[in-house]
Amino acid sequence: MHLRIERLALNDAGQTDLPEVITEEDDELENTGLYCDEVQFPQFDESLKNSSQDGIRVVQEGGIRKVIASKDYKLGELLAVETESMCWIPPLDKLTLAQRGKCCGFCGKSLSGSNISPHFIMTHGLDCPDCDVVWCSKRCKTKDQRVHATLHHGKHKLGNNIHYKEWSVFENYCHDNDMVAARSVAIILATILVNKESRLQKQWDSLATVSQCHRLQIGEMDKWTRCFDLFQAVFPNTELVPDFQAFMELAGRFDINETSQQLYFIASFLNHSCEPNAHFEVNEKNEWRLFARATISSGDELFITYINPLHDVELRQRELRQKYGFRCECHRCQVELSQTVEIPTIVHPIESPMVSSSPTTSSRRKSSMRSKRPDLTQLLKNGQEFDLDIPENPGFPNRRRTSVRFDGTVSMAVEEE
Repeated sequence: MHLRIERLALNDAGQTDLPEVITEEDDELENTGLYCDEVQFPQFDESLKNSSQDGIRVVQEGGIRKVIASKDYKLGELLAVETESMCWIPPLDKLTLAQRGKCCGFCGKSLSGSNISPHFIMTHGLDCPDCDVVWCSKRCKTKDQRVHATLHHGKHKLGNNIHYKEWSVFENYCHDNDMVAARSVAIILATILVNKESRLQKQWDSLATVSQCHRLQIGEMDKWTRCFDLFQAVFPNTELVPDFQAFMELAGRFDINETSQQLYFIASFLNHSCEPNAHFEVNEKNEWRLFARATISSGDELFITYINPLHDVELRQRELRQKYGFRCECHRCQVELSQTVEIPTIVHPIESPMVSSSPTTSSRRKSSMRSKRPDLTQLLKNGQEFDLDIPENPGFPNRRRTSVRFDGTVSMAVEEE
């Protein structure tokens, strides 16, 4: 399972924006069901690894899977590389632009302001003859052309396995409701069918799986039921996805294994720690690279973090329970939980909406927020750096995004007006 690392934002006052922790949220955390026991772990096939991952190995003992270093590594050394994802998923947020030929229909690269002119696209045959979709390179066209022609124009020999006329309705529904997992499952299945990708099928089937039903928020079931109806209209062959439960398991499989809305094979086997000894990067070529974040000895298990490591222990635990269904018991969490002091809740009378908060109340609230912030001194003991994004000021839309780097001292890049 895996989640890309979110970045911690700083507000205009230079303070961290962390949600205020209140008693109701603590109750919600305790009542959130753990569903880690519902996760299914198929047997791992070692032959599915690439040669660029020879420095690591996947070990499976019963239902437990681990990624182990097969040799010693120094801080910053490259551990593994995946040059491409298992099956590239065209970005859903670029769907409208892709349909209008404003960005690459495969990788999502913007064509506006680039050196890829309409003349270049036409002379190199990078446009679809049946719609406005274009590709930025022959590589993107080669990888996407058959699946695109199948899903959008019905140019395939798959009989009734895919009804292309229903695809745009399904895809637009996923776009309008931000259902990345549902659309991704459909594209993966289409790719397997069209390209007869037996390796992709084996990799896809080897990933950890849990029903999306365990991860839904209140009121979302109707949306997913409607999505499944549209999915079935595209893929009427019930042998592929026999029922709603199977569909929800495939959607859950994608969600708990995705990295930046893509599937990278080895990334999906890495376990979580709030004190990880490895970190990953996805570069501009969409290559996934894993680096040592500390000195690693042969036989050590490799860990990454699924969530923002700068959050306090209560928020980290809440995120992991809600998104992944387990309670973290790493050393850092145990230490921080043992140091947590319960502060009694003081109930104040409800003020009139017309009466503004007093300075005393405001100061008390800010003081409470400070007590919940993580201790950066503790976080920096391992000598690592953290890059934090500062959100753009809404009042100055043209100003560049700045960042803060923590490396034992805190320094902030400040732009001049």
